[in-house]
Amino acid sequence: MPGRMRKVYKTKQSFRSGGSGGVAYSDVTVYDYAHVDKPVAGCVRLKKGATVISQSQAKMLAIPQNAEGDLDWFEKDLDDFEIAEVDKGLEENGTADQSGLELTGNIKTVKTSKCSTQKAGNVYPLDIWYILSNYIQPEEISTFARLCHSAYTVVHSAHFWRQLYHRFFRVDISLPEALGPACVERCQGLRARVIQALYYLYPPFVSTCKLSRVFHDEPHQLEGKRCERCWYHHVSDNVWRFNFQLRTEGLGKRRLCYSNNGCVDLMNGYDDVFYNPLEGCCVLQVSCQNFMTHPMVMGLILTKVYLNVSQDMKHHKLRLVFDSQINAAQKGTLITQLVLDPVLNVRVFHWWDPQYHLVK
Repeated sequence: MPGRMRKVYKTKQSFRSGGSGGVAYSDVTVYDYAHVDKPVAGCVRLKKGATVISQSQAKMLAIPQNAEGDLDWFEKDLDDFEIAEVDKGLEENGTADQSGLELTGNIKTVKTSKCSTQKAGNVYPLDIWYILSNYIQPEEISTFARLCHSAYTVVHSAHFWRQLYHRFFRVDISLPEALGPACVERCQGLRARVIQALYYLYPPFVSTCKLSRVFHDEPHQLEGKRCERCWYHHVSDNVWRFNFQLRTEGLGKRRLCYSNNGCVDLMNGYDDVFYNPLEGCCVLQVSCQNFMTHPMVMGLILTKVYLNVSQDMKHHKLRLVFDSQINAAQKGTLITQLVLDPVLNVRVFHWWDPQYHLVK
């Protein structure tokens, strides 16, 4: 019927030489898919155009016979192929390298997938890693712990942190009583106490805590932390300091272990070298020129920090946005804004900073 006749689109013919002649096939065009009717339930018959394309592709992938009239692949015997020799020792263990197996014939060369036969590395005794740990600098401990499982085990031992403390301990440097030589005898929280002591003893760490200039600390790094408490105190006639203690969510919580009878093990944690109740804590200290009241923000999460120039162009203005959820786009959240203006200085004290415990 002329009304229902469909246009025939010519496809570009290409030829590929193989064997004694060439096999013609057509490229798959967009019209082969755009003009195909929807399949009817129970009918899986392909259209004529798709069938022709499938047959032409099958002929293209077919292995042509050699012009010399050799036997077909399946008609050959095993002696007609050249098989590379495989190591007998590996063959007995069942771990022969498949990459060495190569079938060479006049028709086709088949290479199987290459298997990994790399030799395992050397495993050194744990005592060697303890000796090497005596030459590791404090800022390289993280890199040393990622070398291997043995180095990771050494870093998690109490002996490693005691040796690190005694390497940099000096009698002429005054330390708080909680960080004295007697503090390394107790295993619980040993790592945290050694880190705090290194900020008194290790010169590169000491230099990072010295105040270099005003507004040296970056308050934007505190976004996402929850405010645990806030307080203020009067420093001088025209200086007031507002302090906010913030903590990263999920850090600093002690994991409880249970004994065999299902009860909480009260003795758990006394040998935990990595125990640190101040993990993720920091104090944001804002020095202002005047006293100002601010809303209650304890328990809220700091989502945004804006530090701009004040209206008088002489000082800075700090705006803190607190929310009950980290994602402020959620409905039903409580958004609280705290504006401090004029601001003289902004400091951030982490839990390892010597000034952290001196903030009042």
